[in-house]
Amino acid sequence: MPKRGCFPFPNNNPPQTSSLINDPLVVGREVDVAANELANLLIFEKVEEKCRVFAITGMKGIGKTTLAQKIFYHHEIENYFNVKAWACVTQTYSEIELLKLIIRAAKGSHGNTKKKIELQNILSNCFTSGQRVFLVLEDVRRADVWNDLLRVPLHHANISVRVLVTTRYEDVANDMEVAYTHQVKELSIESSWDMLCRFLDKEKELAYGSLKELGVKILERCRGHPHAIKSMARVLKKIFTWEEWQNVLLDDTWSISSLLESDP
Repeated sequence: MPKRGCFPFPNNNPPQTSSLINDPLVVGREVDVAANELANLLIFEKVEEKCRVFAITGMKGIGKTTLAQKIFYHHEIENYFNVKAWACVTQTYSEIELLKLIIRAAKGSHGNTKKKIELQNILSNCFTSGQRVFLVLEDVRRADVWNDLLRVPLHHANISVRVLVTTRYEDVANDMEVAYTHQVKELSIESSWDMLCRFLDKEKELAYGSLKELGVKILERCRGHPHAIKSMARVLKKIFTWEEWQNVLLDDTWSISSLLESDP
């Protein structure tokens, strides 16, 4: 079984704020197709390079983390890689803790070491020769997390490494010299409607079905962004009449920007 390490997630689980695998948000053929394609690229890439970096790009709320987690738990990925690790790399991430995370994922020991160079050396030597390692770096803002911190020690290890990065910034992906970039696109109207319906009470399905025409028009204003759709679902879940949904559609006080800024 693959070994896993996660930071700063308790109990080795990704954070609930972005863990959407069992959430109704994860719908749509687009997500499944992209996950399968990227999983195949990660596994069946024939280029003889020890370290390969792949990127998922897109604006806030578009579903980058959702796609990355689908890939992380993909059955082909689970079976292929010996070591898996997931790390949130925010603007305030700790280089020391990130290095410790990957060392622990490889069943290595860092003791009380707190110096970056020493941890990098430990990282280079903690893997079993020939291991296949999959590392997800979520929400990367700067390329130096790979270029300056992880690339050299992982390259010196006698292992095969595949890194999947999620980032809002295409220039970050370019600076990391990624082998392939997948840009997350907006959901189709059909997938947007399917997602919205999953957020609405099942016992109200018939009523919601009669409101589909208005719902589709509301979703057009959400522009296929999962985060925006989830935020709108919180509003629509509380109202049930045609007139109330029409009022939401005609209300010019909300926008996709306000939906993306809200906490769904």
